[in-house]
Amino acid sequence: MSNNKIFSLFQEFSEEQKAELDADRTINSDALLIDGMNTFMRVWSMYPTTNDNGDHIGGYTGFLKSIGHAIRLRKPTRCIVVFDGKGGSARRRKLFPDYKMKKNVRFRVNRALSLDLDQTEESSSMKYQIVKLIQYLNMLPVTTICMDNVEADDVMALLARSYFSGLGKKCTIMSTDKDFLQLVDDDVTVYSPTKRTVYTPEKVSHEYGIHPNNFLLYRTIDGDRGDNINGIKGVGEKKLKTAFPELANNLKLKTEDLIKICEDKQKQMPLYKNFLKEDNQQLLKRNYDLMQLVDSILPASMQTKIFDHVDSPVTELNKFEFSKKFAEDQLWAAFPNHHNWLMETWTVLNNYAITSNS
Repeated sequence: MSNNKIFSLFQEFSEEQKAELDADRTINSDALLIDGMNTFMRVWSMYPTTNDNGDHIGGYTGFLKSIGHAIRLRKPTRCIVVFDGKGGSARRRKLFPDYKMKKNVRFRVNRALSLDLDQTEESSSMKYQIVKLIQYLNMLPVTTICMDNVEADDVMALLARSYFSGLGKKCTIMSTDKDFLQLVDDDVTVYSPTKRTVYTPEKVSHEYGIHPNNFLLYRTIDGDRGDNINGIKGVGEKKLKTAFPELANNLKLKTEDLIKICEDKQKQMPLYKNFLKEDNQQLLKRNYDLMQLVDSILPASMQTKIFDHVDSPVTELNKFEFSKKFAEDQLWAAFPNHHNWLMETWTVLNNYAITSNS
């Protein structure tokens, strides 16, 4: 497709066609925070899409389609994609050396795709597609954050609690990671793309029987197999909620409160005595420190750097370069009508970016 033809496709993207912006909303009124690697790894194995050359493109095209759906659903005023930085797990590995140290877990491409990739080829394809994804994100009205020695969870939690919260601001975190449910309150919601559910305080309480204020404590006991964090042995979800009905209340409990409950009730069932064992008390403390996101573990200098990055001008939609690259990468199978997709997904966000940058 010629450059002139590509350009003509977007002539209707004129200033006169800008969507009307809500006068009560600014670019930071309602943010959508995307968990970058969580989203990429999910779509990598879900989308079997290939281009005309037979190359698997499901990782980066699936990512764009997934966040596009979330944008149309949630209608945010800005979108921020956060990736884990190099060495991001170092802080937590000081507490627990086996943190995220899983065996060779392979994220196999969807079986509908007849690709026979060995582990090296699979890793190479992932890296290649992440680079492609960043290139496309840089042409969209998106803020991308990836800082060395920082995990995405900590950046997103900091922004949710300290930047996009209160004074008329709110945000939605897009991730399948249940750890983010500890952040849910009147200003912060969590959107799970796999469950197609938006978690409000009421939704968390209804689905889990645990109030968001005590979700961290619940996770501390249960552990996180995905991050290789073991919980208290022999304590399933049903037993946990029966033994500690206090977790359903909005009064926030700490590990010390949990131990006090166990001391007072230790004669009622063996489970309480199990919590009083020294090794289990140490495990609870370790898990709490590993999993808590409410109180930022990032140094003040790093927090300032993150805030400054968010305060910088937002990239504006580059329709021409996006379409040119789209044609080069032969993404027609993934986006049969990418022109409409750009219009319907990114126009309003771009208008907020233009207004903010002017």
